[in-house]
Amino acid sequence: ENHADAIEDAVAEGEFFQMQTFQQALIGLVCAGEVDREIAANAANNRHDFLIALEREQKRRAAAELEQEPEPDAAEEQEPAPEATLLVAPPPLEDEPPGLRIVRPAGQ
Repeated sequence: ENHADAIEDAVAEGEFFQMQTFQQALIGLVCAGEVDREIAANAANNRHDFLIALEREQKRRAAAELEQEPEPDAAEEQEPAPEATLLVAPPPLEDEPPGLRIVRPAGQ
């Protein structure tokens, strides 16, 4: 129906049919480490749009990797947390200059 501008959108949404745009292909190659980011950006139809889409895809992949990391098993031995030490400041001396004071743990 003379809607040539809709072709790129249809291809971009056609992942189920293994269709992809040139930009999507470049992003996939950069993320796979097969093509350098700058070379792909220079080859893209629109450098600015490509760099934005690439950054978005890299963030999406990083988030997906974080979600897939296994949680540490609660049954595994973990180091106990260090006990908190209460620090007590000694009363100031009459001739003590203002500024940094040395604080020692209670009982010392």
